[in-house]
Amino acid sequence: MQEWSRLASGYAAADSHQLAALAYGWAKFPVLADEFKRAALASRLEQYQLAAPGFGVSFRREVLELPYQGGSTAVPVMCWCRSICPRSGRW
Repeated sequence: MQEWSRLASGYAAADSHQLAALAYGWAKFPVLADEFKRAALASRLEQYQLAAPGFGVSFRREVLELPYQGGSTAVPVMCWCRSICPRSGRW
């Protein structure tokens, strides 16, 4: 999967962040079983957030701490909206 990360880093260097995010997604496929794939996921998120202004809608990513089996777990959530989000007012 390292070839996908090489491809993705080339896209990122060329400011093609949406393509870089896609290629990093291929690099982490199918699961986050090792450090290389976890690094690909982190790079994918970074490139996706850089690409978001070109989506034509507002974009926000949050990590919610939700209760789980007596503790909590972090759940990433991505929101797209055509206008300002009424809950937070951010965009």
